[in-house]
Amino acid sequence: MINNGVFDGNIFDLDGRLYLSGMEEKAIKAYTIGKTVGVVVKDPLLEWPDSFSIEPDELLYVTTFQINLGHTCREAHRKYCDPSLPR
Repeated sequence: MINNGVFDGNIFDLDGRLYLSGMEEKAIKAYTIGKTVGVVVKDPLLEWPDSFSIEPDELLYVTTFQINLGHTCREAHRKYCDPSLPR
């Protein structure tokens, strides 16, 4: 069993790494079999990481669910790219 806390979205990459949302930490985490869960990226913009996609360019895309913001004004979309992640 993985001790990750509350998560919503998840996806496996071609190497078998499991990416998980870290909702409480505003983070994306990764787990490789036989290893522990580690934080890939943590940022206040990751308010509620939700859906994941790995595209042919091998980049991980994540949507953030914003139901927690209620009816406040929010951006239609924004793109976040962590330059420290491998491409």
